[in-house]
Amino acid sequence: MITCSDLHGRPSYINPDLLIGIEITPDTQLVFVNGHRLFVSETPEEIVERIVAFRIRTGVAARPPAWLSEIAPTGDGKD
Repeated sequence: MITCSDLHGRPSYINPDLLIGIEITPDTQLVFVNGHRLFVSETPEEIVERIVAFRIRTGVAARPPAWLSEIAPTGDGKD
């Protein structure tokens, strides 16, 4: 989970795996897979930095996604 603040300064914890985008209108909006939107006071750059830190903390950044091995050659000469 990452933290962000709504426009009134109240903290929210969000699951970055459920985000599909960040929009600037001029406030920052987080767009979720279910269509919900959350206005936050952080900049898109701050949100991205928090997501990257979350991925590093949880080890997700250290391994490629499972689907990649299904479509990408492994480089071992067997493909």
